[in-house]
Amino acid sequence: MEYNFKDAVKYHHGFFPPEAIDYGSFMEELLRATEALARFDQMLKNLHNSEILLSPLRNQEALLSSRIARVGIMKM
Repeated sequence: MEYNFKDAVKYHHGFFPPEAIDYGSFMEELLRATEALARFDQMLKNLHNSEILLSPLRNQEALLSSRIARVGIMKM
């Protein structure tokens, strides 16, 4: 999997976390994500076997977490 970091924000020591956050700049996206999660949660409640949808998400999260941990170890 290739990631495009062209427009990624590069934080440096002493500059993170930012002193001020403009929540208005991403509030709409945050609300849409919250609504999507609520719909997904409701759909899971209506399924007899919700593991069908949850298992791939757990596996993906575990994979991403291990990649992040590996990157952190490499930078030490």
